[in-house]
Amino acid sequence: MRPQIAFLLFMGLLHLLCLGDEPRFVALEQYEERSKVMQVRKMMEEELLLHENREKRIAKMEARLVLIPQERKVEERLQEYLKLRRQVRQTAEELKASNERQIKLAGMIDVAMESANVLPQVSRYLTEASGQLRSLGIAQKGERKRLEQLSNGIKLSIKNIPAPKEYTTNGGVTMQLVQFGDSRFYVSKEPVKVGDMSLKEAAAMANEISREEGAKYRLPELKELKAMGQKKMAISCAVWSLTKFQGNDIEQERTMDRFGISMYMIWDGARLLGRETVFAELPNAKYPELGCYVVTDVRTGWNKRWNSVLVKLGGEQEGDK
Repeated sequence: MRPQIAFLLFMGLLHLLCLGDEPRFVALEQYEERSKVMQVRKMMEEELLLHENREKRIAKMEARLVLIPQERKVEERLQEYLKLRRQVRQTAEELKASNERQIKLAGMIDVAMESANVLPQVSRYLTEASGQLRSLGIAQKGERKRLEQLSNGIKLSIKNIPAPKEYTTNGGVTMQLVQFGDSRFYVSKEPVKVGDMSLKEAAAMANEISREEGAKYRLPELKELKAMGQKKMAISCAVWSLTKFQGNDIEQERTMDRFGISMYMIWDGARLLGRETVFAELPNAKYPELGCYVVTDVRTGWNKRWNSVLVKLGGEQEGDK
């Protein structure tokens, strides 16, 4: 075909496709509209499939939450709760991403429906897709609520896991759990040190353990030492306490205040230093039989096990949850 004839045919075709003052390439526009509808269809199918898989996953997580308490070892239960919590959080993030994609998809449907060249059958599909998208949004609200219930259930289950009966600090001090009435605390199984130790030196040792552990350790109060005695726990030395001596009468208290004297209570369950199990002493006193134990809050042991499990699972230490 001669070039002149081909050019004339092309100009004639261009004239047929032109309406009004502006050229409209109908075939090209229809192709673009078809591509948009196909993209909407593909995205819609993907979102429906993701929703179906997410529903199955949530159902499995709900069933797992019921079964975890059957695990024999506390550490295994805690590990399973933590694994499940990660799955819930991951699913919640996926749900959030789905919601964001569906907002974009709704906008694409609106744009496609406003097109002047949309065919009737395509318009019907877009209307159906819009309805499916609304139904999907309602279903995902239910998913979000189920995930929140799972998260709360996991949190409560973890909270109800008892603290370990004992644990060992990084420095090798074995701490054992003491429960007396409503009070619970950890105390060192053996004295941290015995012999020639003032109250200030004993407190310094407790502070050093606190720095090593990243948690508060201190000397025991007298009531805590008495609780240990009533529990028949072996206390191998006389023990410094943080409890101040208040004086036996007002006059004695006034005299101590006048001279700036402070005295602290010592627990001597084995009566190594005399006939009394409890007596007051000056804070700079030192005896070969006098030593110190350390105590800490019950949450310290719980958090230590928590962080240990997190490390095993490849997570960072998170403290108390």
